[in-house]
Amino acid sequence: MMKAHVELAEGRWLPSRYRYAMFRLTAFLILRWRAPHQASSTNLRYVVIIDRDQNPIESFAFSLFLVTWGAAYASVAAMLYWGVRPAVAAGLFPILFILMPLIVQVVLYVVAGLMAVSRRAGLPVADTNHAVQTAVLFLVISVVAAMAAGSGRFPLPILGWIWFALLGLNAVAAVLMRLLGKPVQAAEAHLLEGSSEF
Repeated sequence: MMKAHVELAEGRWLPSRYRYAMFRLTAFLILRWRAPHQASSTNLRYVVIIDRDQNPIESFAFSLFLVTWGAAYASVAAMLYWGVRPAVAAGLFPILFILMPLIVQVVLYVVAGLMAVSRRAGLPVADTNHAVQTAVLFLVISVVAAMAAGSGRFPLPILGWIWFALLGLNAVAAVLMRLLGKPVQAAEAHLLEGSSEF
């Protein structure tokens, strides 16, 4: 269910619009920094559609990282394990960069298909949702990153540890957001003027 909130311009930085803690923390810091210095015109109101799974800033940033990381991993692995020459591996990167969104979608569709088959077989599996698919995708990436981090074949360990560093930063941001719970609620309550459901 999406909700439309009529807000001041600063409402675009509401932490509740974001799913990942890093983005929520960044939005909160921008909100706190901008609000005192940049007041909105009282004649203007903004309708912000809150759908955390379809937030453009967060979705595009994470998707770009995932596509770049996956293409780099596959290109380096092809060079190290299958004897692909460095020049060919470098040319392989843009091709994989274009194909990576399709590969990710295949993984998500396979997960959804397995869940559907399990439900038809009578297993207690919940309806397909983004949370399950995202969790499986993250698990697959984490397994691949662990293999890269422990490979000992430069530069694969760097790619592996980049993923784990990202997870670590998100964990730290999650702890900070938990500690900042009351200030975050106060900031959102100040901007939120009303809501209606579609």
